[in-house]
Amino acid sequence: MTFRSGPPGNRPSLSPASPGRSRRAQSDRRPSSAAAATPAVPQQDPQPSPDWRETLVHRVRAEFFEMPGMHLTLSQAQRLFGLPNDICQWILAELMREGFLCRARDGMFARREFSRG
Repeated sequence: MTFRSGPPGNRPSLSPASPGRSRRAQSDRRPSSAAAATPAVPQQDPQPSPDWRETLVHRVRAEFFEMPGMHLTLSQAQRLFGLPNDICQWILAELMREGFLCRARDGMFARREFSRG
């Protein structure tokens, strides 16, 4: 974008540096005929691995390691980790059983060494 000044006394106006298509017109371009002719391949959901629970527990543990002072409620943990309520509860309970997490009186989950009480 360049500034083009108008008649004396007017403020410069902001206009595209090159004449031609606007941004909207450029974004509305259709795919090439080769891309349009290629049929979409349906994506299949991968089968969950037998150790999916262990993978999720590892992922949640890694997040608490990465942010040592993190304190989360159950609903905050669900949003952060993108998990349904029952699975998130199970993972947090598993990490508490391992002694990695603790739950404070205010309901917040935190690493045991960073607990507020």
